[in-house]
Amino acid sequence: DYDKKNARPALEHFMMRRKIKTTGHFRLSKDGHEILEEGHRYLLRHLESQYIPMVVIPAAWTEDAQGGYLQTPCTIIKRSGRHNPNTDNETAREALNCINSTPWRINKRILTVMKEVWNSGGLLAGIPKNGPYPKQPIPHNFDTCEEAKKEWKLQAVLNRKKNIETKGERKVFAKKLYIAEKFKDYSQIYFPHQYDFRMRAYPMPLHLNHQGDDA
Repeated sequence: DYDKKNARPALEHFMMRRKIKTTGHFRLSKDGHEILEEGHRYLLRHLESQYIPMVVIPAAWTEDAQGGYLQTPCTIIKRSGRHNPNTDNETAREALNCINSTPWRINKRILTVMKEVWNSGGLLAGIPKNGPYPKQPIPHNFDTCEEAKKEWKLQAVLNRKKNIETKGERKVFAKKLYIAEKFKDYSQIYFPHQYDFRMRAYPMPLHLNHQGDDA
């Protein structure tokens, strides 16, 4: 139900002047950004990726190119198309089955360190910043010094660009931590693999896998 007393504005109106013309615009308010970020965190906690590590050995790939996950349908080729390679080769299937049956585990000590760095703000050892970069404070001579005004505007643009670029990195890293935390107590986990059209093997779990970056 709509609660007028506790309602917060999702948008804010502002004026922008370009040359001799001033126009009105709408943008997300600070409250709107906070609500969206909280929604993203909720989704990270409650939505599962389609492909995550397995705790049992993946099903062996068969002659009809079926295998990998036990319940989720998947094919031996990453993407279907006109130029799919020939997967009838038994050697190719055996190679992929060998990779699939290789056990891995989460290094709990490293995971603890990464969580501590993340909770402390990030920006260390390839871990992204945990949260947006703050706005630059407006200088005291903003209205009287044209150079100070230009420099502040430049830094504001660069800061906004940096926040846009790192927003996706923060979400991906948070997802990696969530999956690692979920599988840290298993002595063995497995990554089902597929071939691409050039017969290169890639793990199917998207966020956390052994081919990802160090962070």
